[in-house]
Amino acid sequence: MARHGWRHIQAAGLATVAGCLGMVVSQTAQAQFPTADAPAGYLVFPKVVVDTTSPDGVKTDTEIQLTNVSTLATRLVHCFYVDGDTWEPINANILLTLGQPTGWRASEGLRISDPNVDGYPTFVPPVGGSGRFVGELKCFQVNDLDTPIPVLAQDIKGEATIIRVTTGPSGGVDTSAYNAIGFQPVTVSPTEPPATVPLKCQGGTNPGTTPCDQTTCTGGGTCGATICLGATANSPECATATHAGCPSTLVLNNFFDYANDPVTGKEIRTRVTFVPCTEDLTEPGPAQPSTMIQFLVFNEFEQRMSSSTRVQCYREVQLSNIDTRPGNEAGSVFNVNVQGTLAGQVRMRPVLGPATETSVGHGILAIAEEFHGTGSVAFNLNDQGRNSSKGDFVRYLP
Repeated sequence: MARHGWRHIQAAGLATVAGCLGMVVSQTAQAQFPTADAPAGYLVFPKVVVDTTSPDGVKTDTEIQLTNVSTLATRLVHCFYVDGDTWEPINANILLTLGQPTGWRASEGLRISDPNVDGYPTFVPPVGGSGRFVGELKCFQVNDLDTPIPVLAQDIKGEATIIRVTTGPSGGVDTSAYNAIGFQPVTVSPTEPPATVPLKCQGGTNPGTTPCDQTTCTGGGTCGATICLGATANSPECATATHAGCPSTLVLNNFFDYANDPVTGKEIRTRVTFVPCTEDLTEPGPAQPSTMIQFLVFNEFEQRMSSSTRVQCYREVQLSNIDTRPGNEAGSVFNVNVQGTLAGQVRMRPVLGPATETSVGHGILAIAEEFHGTGSVAFNLNDQGRNSSKGDFVRYLP
């Protein structure tokens, strides 16, 4: 529903910012930027939420849809939810029929128990068994679900729909949707099945060694798959990119918090969900990197203010709580009364860290939700530029 978000901002008289640079799907070297509108090989759904325990009578669920755009063959996809509270991964395996979508609700999961189709059953576990789950979902295309290794292909795309049901006589249903953020491989494999990302030693005394096994990965290293989102020149593990790099700047065109909708008069608030590009699934938990995000906030007079916050693993926050505590939103630089204009633009830039840091990146991905009273719309942010000197690392043990 990204178009809906744009329609709101255009109505406020703001100019749009191009965010689809480098978005091509040819079978040659390409993929400089992530995409929300084209097939890819690695997908990120920044926000998946299940909540049946809310005291205000609102029950929330998320519907996920994955589509195989290939008309040549079925495709195998390995996914993992990442819990935003515990940072623990929850694995899932999916078989996608050629040219067809598959969908499920996060609270219910999905199970197709017939292993006679290419020998693989689809199994997505339900999340939120305790009544609540907040986190992200990441999926990559593979050739083998028993030993899932990312492949250099771009046949999958995804969408997420957040569903909120208010119970009681005056209840209703509110839905908002966004596109999964996709990363295409730098070079698409010409073979069928596609070639895999090479296994490398992760950590230890010989990081980056390939081919690898337990005899080459010494000093506590492990032999695993590393998706290199961009490249870090002096990194033994990701000196060469396998996939498009993360953006250097995220751009949000937004109403300022507590502005009144110019059509309905309803109060507007915006929430943003941040997730890191780097994800070490070999050591989930507090080992995940922490990233500082700097914000430049422009109003319609092009006056500029700034703020900052820190993100580790997952963070969902209302704009006016980035720089204030709950209850003090009136003093936020994201508040309409502070800015003096109805709408503006927020530019978000992660601080990359020192050049000596060669095993972690600090790229950031995000989606936004705009609430007009009790109704909402979700949309993808625009991106601008890429971090040419530093990539991000997604590590996984098949």
